[in-house]
Amino acid sequence: MTRIAGLAIVAMFCLGCGSSNSSAGATPAAVSTPEPTPDCKAAPAWLKDAIQGTIRPKGAKLGKTNIAPARNLDGPGIIMSSKFAKAWFVGSRINGGGVDDEKAVWLTNSLKEGDGLIFGVSAAARRYSDLGADLNGDITGDGEGDVRACLGPA
Repeated sequence: MTRIAGLAIVAMFCLGCGSSNSSAGATPAAVSTPEPTPDCKAAPAWLKDAIQGTIRPKGAKLGKTNIAPARNLDGPGIIMSSKFAKAWFVGSRINGGGVDDEKAVWLTNSLKEGDGLIFGVSAAARRYSDLGADLNGDITGDGEGDVRACLGPA
């Protein structure tokens, strides 16, 4: 019986044994993970629903949807008007219904339900939704890259 107890002690001791790729005293390498853009946050549900209602391919759905403040806007007259003094980029992934995981970006001038305008900014937003398809000219500005980055890698 003492032989079994002795083997058990040796076995428990050896659990701590084994090879390790790190040398004594070395600290493990830090794993770098990208941090989300601080200006990005989840879009209000009503805004996501409003955009979803304009998506044309039957069966296509919006995924994770974020907003980021829009700054230094440039584009057609309406965008340069005081109506867009405060605005937000809205980014989402579109999947299903023949759409293969594309990032799309819109611009809105209000986060209050039932208020404001929404325009498709990216080619995907204009291609798959009815928002801004007839807009004459592109919309650009700071914040679009932020909202795209918050959607994750392509």
